[in-house]
Amino acid sequence: MPRSAKKPPTEIIELRVGDRLLEIEQRSDIKSQVQAALLSENIDAPFWAVVWPSAYVTAFALGNFGSLEGMRVLELGGGVGALALAAAAQGASEVISTDYVAAAKPFVERNAKRNGLDVQALTMDWNDPPKDLGLFDGIVAADVLYGDDMLRGVLRFISKHLKPEGRAVIADPDRVMEGGIGGAAMLHGLKVTSTSVPVEILQATGLASFRGVTLYELVRGRR
Repeated sequence: MPRSAKKPPTEIIELRVGDRLLEIEQRSDIKSQVQAALLSENIDAPFWAVVWPSAYVTAFALGNFGSLEGMRVLELGGGVGALALAAAAQGASEVISTDYVAAAKPFVERNAKRNGLDVQALTMDWNDPPKDLGLFDGIVAADVLYGDDMLRGVLRFISKHLKPEGRAVIADPDRVMEGGIGGAAMLHGLKVTSTSVPVEILQATGLASFRGVTLYELVRGRR
């Protein structure tokens, strides 16, 4: 019989959301995985399996939004589900964490159980979502804007699935020009405001980052 695949090493990290401290399981070997991926140009490395600084920033922002009671929230490119858990911790009534990598789903399920939160995990490509997915009060994402093609896909999804009075929050480690996001959002009927978190602040809080993080809030533009 073939030997079963060895389970990758994991660790538990803490994520502050408002007055609550969440425990989140992530890959503990991500540094070596990223280095190997960069050397081999392997885009299929498990970048999804760790909570990056952008997600910490977004979770902190969600904690400052106040109660999300009664809201339906979706996380795009969620990986281990950090932002979905943050939304659930803030009282959202229905929360879905999505990622196109199927291996992310059990991480989300374990993390939801660990924290006593109700979060659904869905394997999904934001360019081809289920037809019955519906509309959301909130859409959250971090580290999903690696290029113009991804930006268009994310904005197209938000435009289609955000309720008229809803709000989307995206964090990006300054990979995409702020003006580019604003212009692209306008083409999709969305209006953007942004807040920058300098790299010095991230490092001062213990987050390893080579770039600052910009937090974008998107709402429907006036028609």
